[in-house]
Amino acid sequence: METNKRNIGGQNRKLTRRSFVGSSAAAAAAFTIVPRSVLGASANPAPSEKVNLACIGVGNRGWQLVQAMQHHNIVALCDVDEKYLGKASERYPNARKYNDFRKLLDWEENSGLIMDDFSGGHISTEEAAQLISELQTKLGNEEFTFHPGVSYRHLLVWHGGKARLNTTPPHDISDRLALPHYPEGDGADKIADLMMRSRDVLETSDVNKKRLRDGKKPANSIW
Repeated sequence: METNKRNIGGQNRKLTRRSFVGSSAAAAAAFTIVPRSVLGASANPAPSEKVNLACIGVGNRGWQLVQAMQHHNIVALCDVDEKYLGKASERYPNARKYNDFRKLLDWEENSGLIMDDFSGGHISTEEAAQLISELQTKLGNEEFTFHPGVSYRHLLVWHGGKARLNTTPPHDISDRLALPHYPEGDGADKIADLMMRSRDVLETSDVNKKRLRDGKKPANSIW
């Protein structure tokens, strides 16, 4: 599959709740959204006035702010404390859940991805086998294994995976935004994270570098 993409950078370090809140403060300070009722308007916005909100820090005061925004679309929740995150996800079961705000920001940063070509430029079976081998080496483990197939059709086995997971065939969303059609349901975050990480592996593959030199589309993401 080929999507348009932007490179995402990030640091790997252990997060505590204190460092989490401190790190997210700079981003949160960039803008503030207040309920319309504060401005003298109705607290229930029209559908055309609703915004999609990703909430970082959903405990105590953070939860009060989330509730103040409940008439909008709460699309993502993030907190390093599982207790707070669990409570918030019970109230908003369709929202994506994160313990690491950097992963949430990666998801938001990629919100403009388009499904350009679900066939990866009709990649050959030989080229695809090399890519699947690289994915297995760098992302495969006891839980997830990659198995080569034919051209752009391959197999990901989730050992002990979740049964209630909704997915969308990539050929159904050609030339459309990809993220709204990412997996949903139990365990969706694991699959979405794997999809995001696959792009880093595929971007640096010699197979795709050669395809680009030859004027062909790269296979730059799994789906």
